[in-house]
Amino acid sequence: MLFLQDLMESQVATINQSGYTKLLHENKSRHH
Repeated sequence: MLFLQDLMESQVATINQSGYTKLLHENKSRHH
């Protein structure tokens, strides 16, 4: 159960990271 929770948290962190990177890229593109 603990392993599953750890896996979920790591997956969420990956999604958040990619989402943040995408948002940052869109903001840069919008300025230029």
